[in-house]
Amino acid sequence: METKFLQVTMMYAREWEEAAQALLADSDTLGTQTLDPTTIAQYEAQHPDWELADGDALRADLHRAVEKAADEAWQADDVVQLVFFSDDDMGRQAIERLERQCYEQYGGEIRILQEKQVDNSHWEEEWKKTYHPLSLGKTMEIVPSWMQPTDATRLPIFIEPGMAFGTGSHETTTLCLEALERLPLEGKSGLDLGTGSGILAIYMKKRGMDNVLATDISEDALRSARENAKRNQVDITFRESDLLKNVDGKFHVVVSNILAGPLLRLLPDLPTVLYPGACVVLSGLLATQQESIRNALEQAGFLVSKQTILGEWACLESAWPAEAGSDANGITR
Repeated sequence: METKFLQVTMMYAREWEEAAQALLADSDTLGTQTLDPTTIAQYEAQHPDWELADGDALRADLHRAVEKAADEAWQADDVVQLVFFSDDDMGRQAIERLERQCYEQYGGEIRILQEKQVDNSHWEEEWKKTYHPLSLGKTMEIVPSWMQPTDATRLPIFIEPGMAFGTGSHETTTLCLEALERLPLEGKSGLDLGTGSGILAIYMKKRGMDNVLATDISEDALRSARENAKRNQVDITFRESDLLKNVDGKFHVVVSNILAGPLLRLLPDLPTVLYPGACVVLSGLLATQQESIRNALEQAGFLVSKQTILGEWACLESAWPAEAGSDANGITR
């Protein structure tokens, strides 16, 4: 993999952003990175605190990158853009064309501040420095795959941050894990619909479930989930599926951390894969959507036992009614 590149730093007022992007579209770049006050503010607002990274360290790095790249005073409305080219004659020629176009077409409104060679061979190690294990619930610790657990009293779940689909949304993943933490799982069977990184399926299996099926509509997500399962040395069946399309058998626990729309489509068919008394944990819901999902659950015959809100997100815990005479396989609350 190529690790050395030529980098030029462009600077322009936000009003020239469209023109700058038009220039770059025809400039044979390998890629760009935009750094500006608005981007930083959005990053600070959107960076998930649940992520295994140290948010303050990442934000500080971003600020330093802007200040280092823009080695002249920059205003609140200025955009700083790092533009990368191949470190060869073709890359140098492309940079010369870009500089000439900036001068000839925009008369200095779009400025090239500096040109340099960058070596990203150590980027991965630098990136990893901002990560740390994260305690969740009463008994869990989410651990970056290259680190060791820090609390021997907690059950470690090893995850590779930054892989496709990451570890899911903070609030919804936390809500699902804490709901599963309250359930008796040993010896049962579990279904994780929309597994993403596989973290929920991995937790269920590490809690002693006999078998766990994890599905996702995305093969990229399934690849990530399989790798994370290997890191945790657990045997999980992964299957590409749109909701229940490729799901067979019955389960004692079903967890699904997906959006409200797919959940509503899921509910009518969900009882076909449930043992009597099975528990169902649903998240991926905005707090404003929880009542509509609760109504849909109750109309489908489920007994809603708990609603939890964390931030803007909600989780609903429910049970499929136990039939008369059902055996001990059914989970009850």
